[in-house]
Amino acid sequence: MFITIPQPSSRRFPEPGEVVGVEDTDFVLYVSAVETERCKRGLTVAYASHCQQESALDRPVAGHANFCPGELSTKYRDLPSVLSTVKHEMLHALGFSVSLFAFYR
Repeated sequence: MFITIPQPSSRRFPEPGEVVGVEDTDFVLYVSAVETERCKRGLTVAYASHCQQESALDRPVAGHANFCPGELSTKYRDLPSVLSTVKHEMLHALGFSVSLFAFYR
């Protein structure tokens, strides 16, 4: 596993014909902790989903998860709950979601 956070000045678009992707990788998970509008609705602690499916088998190959900083606890006693939330959101990003049930084979 590796994490790359490009600086805004280092971002670039691929040249025509350039191979794009992450070599030898089955799944890419993008993780953020941004206080979004969705975080402000109700008691949302986090949310996640797949964001790309492969063409051959429709399996998810990329997903994202966002954790709402204002709702996450940093208290040790809340660690089991936070870890449970992380696992729950990872499963959504991996494709365990009602929106993909039709693609299960």
